[in-house]
Amino acid sequence: MEASIGNVSPDFAQRLFICCGQKGNEVINLFAVLKDGTAYFGGKVHDKPSNPSDSNASAIELNDIIKIDRPGIKIDSDGNMFIAFDRIRNADKEN
Repeated sequence: MEASIGNVSPDFAQRLFICCGQKGNEVINLFAVLKDGTAYFGGKVHDKPSNPSDSNASAIELNDIIKIDRPGIKIDSDGNMFIAFDRIRNADKEN
């Protein structure tokens, strides 16, 4: 479901805007828009490292080429909305 732009791998796409945070060794996506117009809410961010031996993304030094796994909501450039209903929770019962 990820976009492919130019010579970018089909699993990755160029980011236009991202709001994310570092949680241990993971980068957690709050909201992202890719250059193909796809919007993501939630999920885990992976970047395409310059050095193939570097497999961990960093929120501070995030590459422009990213992919987002397991988003809570994805809206593609055609306006289709995909929602992970199994992750909807009551805000009053937050863990």
